[in-house]
Amino acid sequence: MKKRVLTFDDSGIVGDYLKEMLETDGFEVTDCIDCYRVIEELKNAPFDYYILDLNVSTRGLPSAELSGQTRGGLLTGWILLIHVIAKADPKAINNAIIFSDYTTRLERYINDLSEDPEDQQGKYDRIKANGCILHKTERASVLRGLLKRLEGK
Repeated sequence: MKKRVLTFDDSGIVGDYLKEMLETDGFEVTDCIDCYRVIEELKNAPFDYYILDLNVSTRGLPSAELSGQTRGGLLTGWILLIHVIAKADPKAINNAIIFSDYTTRLERYINDLSEDPEDQQGKYDRIKANGCILHKTERASVLRGLLKRLEGK
């Protein structure tokens, strides 16, 4: 049975590349380009892995409160993971990979978020400990290595 991956990136080129690479590696991929689609696909949760862009459009986030936490879209992937995906699939935090052109922004803003900062920091630390915060320029081999490491847990 193929492992299921949900990807979320609002750039069609990056999303297409991820999908093609992961399908070549034998994964079943659900590619999402906005929050609406992610939320719709969560009805089919759980997925084995979640690969999310940190900086994406807030279009489709379920509340204005969540949209207000995203710093103009800079943290949308994180807010979606913590407040929406992890509620549908509690294991998602341990099976998530966050990527961005601006990975340092997540670390810088994490304690400013309105939810309990210690809880936010704990979730961030778990993802970081897995080595699953990537810069978008990382090679495909790095992503493949992360997926293999997550599979081995």
